Amino acid sequence: MCSSIPVPKVYGYCTDREKSGVNAEYILMEKINGEPLKYLWKKMLPAEKSFILEQLAEIYGKIQKITFSQIGSFQLESSIGDTGGIGLDPQQDIEPEHNLVVGKGIDFHGGPCDTYLEYFKSSAKTEIEFLRTCPFMREAEGYEKRLERIENFVAAFNNLESVPESMREAVVDVPFVFTHGDLEPQNILVDEETMKVTGIIDWEFSGASPVDEDWFCSFAFAGSDTSVWRVFNEDPSNGDDCFDQEMLKPLREYFLEQLKTKEVLTPDDIPGHMIRSELFYFKGYICPWWLREKRDPRPERHYRDRDDACNRVDAILSKHGF
Repeated sequence: MCSSIPVPKVYGYCTDREKSGVNAEYILMEKINGEPLKYLWKKMLPAEKSFILEQLAEIYGKIQKITFSQIGSFQLESSIGDTGGIGLDPQQDIEPEHNLVVGKGIDFHGGPCDTYLEYFKSSAKTEIEFLRTCPFMREAEGYEKRLERIENFVAAFNNLESVPESMREAVVDVPFVFTHGDLEPQNILVDEETMKVTGIIDWEFSGASPVDEDWFCSFAFAGSDTSVWRVFNEDPSNGDDCFDQEMLKPLREYFLEQLKTKEVLTPDDIPGHMIRSELFYFKGYICPWWLREKRDPRPERHYRDRDDACNRVDAILSKHGF
């Protein structure tokens, strides 16, 4: 299954800086021919775009069919220590050279997580820690009250009975699948002559995740992502990387149709998707990653981004009674 996904061959790597010989972790891999789709997409003919989407549906169908019983990032078993972890299922046609397991999440202080509730709570608490120590976000109007509301909301996810009733069904029995984490045009390589997808790169954020995760950060170029403007009913033309949604409608319909022929769950038919979309963006806007580092002077854009983040968090809290 995985062997047919076009990825660079890894020739060598080291995750121990002291033993690497170059005083750094490294990975040495094959160079794949092809141009990033990012530089080709806008000048492609409609038929060429359709061909690309057919190939991506085939590739993503194989990725999403790999399922897990926990949420977390992939790690070598020797690096797990006493935190536990599960191995990749050999019945799913995966033959790793080393024993990979699902371990701690790369972007939250916890894991592997056995349930979506545990995952949300762990990742939200990580964001709250960032918020408490970020001077720029602490300067936002209404910070103290907002922090209290956020903490009360996250605490409600300690057990299913206390989760807001409007969200309860969406946080149980959530499938966990293999996700890329950033399947956007800069990470898709294409042969300019044949228009064949030659490689999928940058798997840094890949792992075992809720079935929705790739739809929040992938496929915007095909109008198929669950973007922030969809969740918060905002004008899509106001985004920094906005696409003409009217022009993308035929591509979205075609891509989702192709995915469904591969039995891939899409935003149109994933149970509880929009509620988990709210929770995904809620976490992300508690303390946006690009606003955490100290900057002097601050770009004007950061002040707008901070206001937007606070307003979006407030909107989710108010909607669900917090």
